[in-house]
Amino acid sequence: SGNNQQGTVTAQLTDPFVVQVLDSLSNPVEGTSVTFSVDSVGAYPEGGNDYVIHTVSALTDANGYASTKFTLGSKAGFYLVSAHNSQLRNSPVVFSAVAAAASADTIRLISGNDQSGTAGSALTEIIRVRITDAYNNPIENVGLKWLPTSNGSVSATNDSSYTDAEGYASTTWTLRTTAGADTLNVTSGSLPAAMFTATVNAAGAARVLAYSGNGKTTIAGGN
Repeated sequence: SGNNQQGTVTAQLTDPFVVQVLDSLSNPVEGTSVTFSVDSVGAYPEGGNDYVIHTVSALTDANGYASTKFTLGSKAGFYLVSAHNSQLRNSPVVFSAVAAAASADTIRLISGNDQSGTAGSALTEIIRVRITDAYNNPIENVGLKWLPTSNGSVSATNDSSYTDAEGYASTTWTLRTTAGADTLNVTSGSLPAAMFTATVNAAGAARVLAYSGNGKTTIAGGN
């Protein structure tokens, strides 16, 4: 028992992995050694090797049972734990468990920060963030708001987006019309806000205005 469980990363699974050793007549065999292990890199998600097998080697009890508890690693995905004894048929027995990401923790800037562009124009590079849990696992379908300053704008409908399956959300950013430093804040619920910055350059010269001296009168011959 204990196969095909699901839990949150770094959590101990509710049920132990249990195997039973039987003789050729299906009678339970006591005192047989069973080893529990994760046998290859492909048996857990990349970076998830911080899993814990609580009992690596166990002896079967009077009912032929051997068991271990298992704590998932910090990376979301599948974990495969093998119970084996090379002298027994049907060895190894493989248990599967799925680790789901923890709750959203961080809005990470991925691309588009520290650009510069002309006042009132869209920046060249796409603005992209990623929302992850505390272990850098992506979180899907998280809503966020893009908050440009002044009369800047973003392409996202109603200034809102949702993260995709890899935790990413993106938009284009049109700078405000006033030269200087500009910012774009990104918020999502109670998470700490993230901020993009950009430098707004003045547009090229387009017209000339009278600055002073217009509309004055003077006496002919006067200074």
